[in-house]
Amino acid sequence: MSINGHSLQVVHNFSNRVLSVFETELLSKGLNFCFFPKLHLNNTRAEFERVYFELKRFFVTGDLPVLYQKLMSLHGRYVSTFFHERKSHTCAMSENESNALHVLRKDSNIVISKPDKGNGVVVLNSADYVAKMQTILRDTNKFQPCDNDNNVTNLLKLPFQNCLRHLKGEEAINEDTYRQIYPTAAYTPTMYGLPKIHKPDMPLRQILSSIGSFSYDCAKRLSGSLLELRHHETCVKDTLTFLSLLQDKSSSVKVMTSFDVTSLFTNVPVDFTINLILDSVFRRSDEFNGLNRRRLKKLLELVVKTTTFQFNGRFYRQVDGAAMGSPIAPLMADVCINYVQALAVTPSGPGGDTR
Repeated sequence: MSINGHSLQVVHNFSNRVLSVFETELLSKGLNFCFFPKLHLNNTRAEFERVYFELKRFFVTGDLPVLYQKLMSLHGRYVSTFFHERKSHTCAMSENESNALHVLRKDSNIVISKPDKGNGVVVLNSADYVAKMQTILRDTNKFQPCDNDNNVTNLLKLPFQNCLRHLKGEEAINEDTYRQIYPTAAYTPTMYGLPKIHKPDMPLRQILSSIGSFSYDCAKRLSGSLLELRHHETCVKDTLTFLSLLQDKSSSVKVMTSFDVTSLFTNVPVDFTINLILDSVFRRSDEFNGLNRRRLKKLLELVVKTTTFQFNGRFYRQVDGAAMGSPIAPLMADVCINYVQALAVTPSGPGGDTR
């Protein structure tokens, strides 16, 4: 079924709310849909005039009329271009869709999300969503409630910054690296869940939005520098590579099996995996990018084990497992799985055992 060319199969409504035709049509546009913004002419002109008053002190009095004229000319071109682009913009909403958007936005009884896999829009009861997330967070082996947000505490008490300053002082990291990973503000990471609509009972995959947290840039830098550890002789890049490996293989003598790891990222043993990383890095050398084993371990522990996050107005700390959403989590998951696979599987030559 479709409305105005938009397939309604992308909208999965598991809530108690009965969606109207216009609400369904709006949601069927997808979560990447955007509409053209409004332009407030008076506010826009005021911004250009503010620029004039900011710049006028750099000009002699005789040149000020020319400056003002040029800025007003630029303002006119900006407004003209805006209305021209809006006229040709394809992502327009009807009045009924605009009303539907306002109604859906005000409904606190539903949560609108994308699914864990594929495209689409999922509508859930807020109570069901919160209950599923709280079930995940009640696992005390993985998560612990916190009274305070330690992202702010880490900035105030400076343990992370002190570590970076110490490394810079010992010339373990250079000035550019120091500036790139040194935090000056701390956003509190937020955990949310993506519904696995293809599985029974529709569990949630927890994702940690950690961009802007005090350790995010450092985690991203470490992940990039340790990228080679993700590779393994039994890994394939993508499906096409896997198919090419099968072309010259006789299917009568080969068996293909498939295994899945339940909640892989959450079940990564952090301390064990950090030691695997250190063993791999320092197997042939006592130094890695200016860091010895003790320094690298300290940085890994700071970015993996010290960040709190928020959900539904409460703070939590992940005490074990890698948080999906952290830049370093995929690296840790691959290192851990590579180790397990090396113990369980003996490669049988090119194209033998792959994952």
